[in-house]
Amino acid sequence: MIDEYLAILDERKAELPEGYAAIVESAQPVRVALQRSPVKLAPSHCDPLCENFLDSGERMWIVDWEYSGMNDPLWDLGDLSVEAGFTAVQDLELMRAYCGGEPGQAELGRMVIYKAMCDLLWTLWGLIQHSDGNPAEDFWAYSSGRFERCKALMTSPDLPDICRQSTPASKKGNGAYLSPKLPSLRAKRSNLTKRSQSPGDGFVAGAPLGPAGLAKTRE
Repeated sequence: MIDEYLAILDERKAELPEGYAAIVESAQPVRVALQRSPVKLAPSHCDPLCENFLDSGERMWIVDWEYSGMNDPLWDLGDLSVEAGFTAVQDLELMRAYCGGEPGQAELGRMVIYKAMCDLLWTLWGLIQHSDGNPAEDFWAYSSGRFERCKALMTSPDLPDICRQSTPASKKGNGAYLSPKLPSLRAKRSNLTKRSQSPGDGFVAGAPLGPAGLAKTRE
């Protein structure tokens, strides 16, 4: 998707944040690390904004499946961490809930990598909105903010070690299910514009991410 978005922006001769090309180039070792240690893909949401979590008080619903598809399940955890502004302590709690215990270094490494990659992706998405003249918000500021956060992680001296640690995830942390222990996150409207206003399908936290676990819901 990153390559597709870059192609769209290149075709439009759109302006990119200063230093973006260098960060994309520095992401190549990250891609190599992920390709070197592929994991089993699972049905994934791929857009876990806080707005897409609806807590009825009895069940947690996840809505707006426009960007869903087969993906490394840890992408959703990394993206959720970024969207919700989790701290390192909260990241570890999230990973423990997902893995049902202490996560391995491989799982933690991949989740951190995806935090950078999702910011890289949504930076491009925001730039496309900016080039379209979308009046919903200041998408240049949105993209610049996400890019700066991505750059901070991509230029971290810890990144090479994180890439080396990202060996194949264990079965324990690589299933197609959300742990029943996943904390109930109250759905709150963040400062980020929702990427789709269309209703979608949701699933109950703790249910399989396959057809049997899907439940219809409407916004």
